[in-house]
Amino acid sequence: MTTLKTMVTDWIRVKTQGSKPATPAAGFGIFYTKAKSPYFQNEDGTETNLISTATGDVVGPASATADHLVVFNGTTGKLVKDGGIGTKVIQVALNGSTALTVSDKAYFRIPSLMNGCNLVNVAAMCVGASSSGTPTFTVKKGATSMLTTSVTIDAGEYDSSTAAVAAVIDTAHDDVATATQIEVACSVAGTGVTYAVVELTFALP
Repeated sequence: MTTLKTMVTDWIRVKTQGSKPATPAAGFGIFYTKAKSPYFQNEDGTETNLISTATGDVVGPASATADHLVVFNGTTGKLVKDGGIGTKVIQVALNGSTALTVSDKAYFRIPSLMNGCNLVNVAAMCVGASSSGTPTFTVKKGATSMLTTSVTIDAGEYDSSTAAVAAVIDTAHDDVATATQIEVACSVAGTGVTYAVVELTFALP
């Protein structure tokens, strides 16, 4: 049997049809396109859409933004969409081996890649736990707080995930734009806290 690979040494020209073409001669088949989809018709006249019968075919949007991530749209495994930039995590260190104070704060600038993102999660940790008092941290864009409840680490604990009161993001002020200045500051120091770090997670809405 002669295969297509051994028969073809250059290009295959596929004819565009407005409708199903005539049945090919015995022992032959026809490749053609119809309505912008590729088809094959065998010698008994059976017509097969080569896209609709394929496995693993994936369909995406008509356009997307350069450098954005591709994510599944639904649960079929065959539809994808523009997933934006994904999530961006920024961690800010407020102190080192010297005990945390209410004077400790840090700033960072929102880059253009994160323009239009929202703050979606906030957390904090420390290496040396507070022996008394609850270390508390604020997050602001300019002079506006991005939290309605500040992020805290309970005395004797090392992470905000175990805090008695969880941080709450102010959804009216969670958005950021290019060049937004973000302030992360300590408002309650606790006692003897070392290596405090605040973590901010951003994502497109």
